[in-house]
Amino acid sequence: MLSKSCFLGGIMKTQKIKKNLDVLKQLVAELKVIGTAASLLAWDQEVYMPVKGIKVRGKQLAYLSSLSHVKLISKQVGNAIKELKECKDDLDLKERALLRTLSHDYFKSIKVPKELVSELTETTTLEQRAWENAKNKSDFKIFSPYLSKIVKLKQRTCELIGFKDSPYDVLLDDYEPDITEKILDPLFSNLRDETVKLLKKIESSKIKVTEHLNLKLAIDDQKRLGQTILSYLGYELDAGRLDEAVHPFTIGMGSGDVRITTHYYEADFTKALYSTIHECGHALYEQGFDKVLELSGLDEAVSLGIHESQSRTWENIIGRSPEFIKFLLLQLRKMNTSALKGNNPENVVQAINKVKPSLIRIYADEITYNLHIILRYEIEKDLIKGKVKVHDLPELWNSKMKKYLGIMPKKDSEGVLQDVHWSHGSFGYFPTYSLGNIYASQFFAALRKHVSNVDQKITKGDFKPILQWMRDKIHKYGAIYTPSELCKRATGSELNIKDYIEYLTNKYSRIYKV
Repeated sequence: MLSKSCFLGGIMKTQKIKKNLDVLKQLVAELKVIGTAASLLAWDQEVYMPVKGIKVRGKQLAYLSSLSHVKLISKQVGNAIKELKECKDDLDLKERALLRTLSHDYFKSIKVPKELVSELTETTTLEQRAWENAKNKSDFKIFSPYLSKIVKLKQRTCELIGFKDSPYDVLLDDYEPDITEKILDPLFSNLRDETVKLLKKIESSKIKVTEHLNLKLAIDDQKRLGQTILSYLGYELDAGRLDEAVHPFTIGMGSGDVRITTHYYEADFTKALYSTIHECGHALYEQGFDKVLELSGLDEAVSLGIHESQSRTWENIIGRSPEFIKFLLLQLRKMNTSALKGNNPENVVQAINKVKPSLIRIYADEITYNLHIILRYEIEKDLIKGKVKVHDLPELWNSKMKKYLGIMPKKDSEGVLQDVHWSHGSFGYFPTYSLGNIYASQFFAALRKHVSNVDQKITKGDFKPILQWMRDKIHKYGAIYTPSELCKRATGSELNIKDYIEYLTNKYSRIYKV
């Protein structure tokens, strides 16, 4: 039997926990509102905003980021986190997850002054227009001073937050918690070596992939096809929309409003199709968060690598499979178009999956894609560590392209200026693409063990069982589990490249008969 003092102590402890949890719940609700407002402004900037609106938009976004920062690092929030950590064992699974995610953000943010946060946001907003101008003119010198400024701001941020081994670890942590340079170096080294082995086998193949496909499709028909495919895949069009942007992206403002964009090319409908499927994968993830997590601070992706695993699954593992190609050809015939008319499925599969080193990352085949990522990873980590200078990037980029892919850009727009990420200040983002490929293969290998006749279902356009497995094993949990916990729960093993290399080897051995 408990004494009166113990009983009262238990009540007081419970009340203290509730009070502090209420502080955190109120905070995340406010941060969500601010964040979704910023997301809407960012979406408008990419899709509809006139060019001359950029300066005001920069100030708007800077204010919102500063406001979020101030709310997060308040003394009340700090005290709540401290006291809840003392009672961690008394919290349930979701409460511990909320404490974990907010503690992570709080202790990083409290070291960075709001003035730096505001300056960084305004600079990256303006910098994106500078990047677009430089890319259009294929002149890195236009972009160089802007990039130099943001690199300095990022370096300053890393110094303030602090790090054990590398300043780049601070930036990796923004996108993939617990991943460090020490983890990525051997992982990417192994991935690079295995990729090169596969590439050499494929290059020795006697199979000659046809390039004579009719990929021309009117833009209106491409839009119609995109909407059709999205509906089949399970994207809720009444909880999102498909628009056009220079650089395709997905942006969420809650599970009831997850928007995607693509970019159309009349001469090759597959570019828009696969960017649409890729973004759909991202959107399906965000539309799939458990509704009970709404405004809880856990209704978000646990990491960019997990997020990317979803887009890679739908775009590559499913979307470029022989089974999906058969389904796609049927949709094109229903539309009565001439695109891919007269081509048998085998030729289309070969062409869609053709392996050929290319200059542009987003159009790279699955085999060479990771070499693009490793190139960027090596450059940006050395840039942040001060080992290379911004003005040296075009030459460094070209030399690494030659080394890894055997080709070299003739102009900046198809080399160092091709990606938007650095103009956003998104250093540490690129590695999540390869991590997403690795996660995707592990997840899909596990899925095949639990969902029967997967290939037949894809051919028939029956994607519901696949999506449901993703919902049950990944989507619904949001940020409740860490990436490593989520991976192990879904697949039974830690992150590794075994399933990914096996997937690539099996797929391309069949295509190239090696």
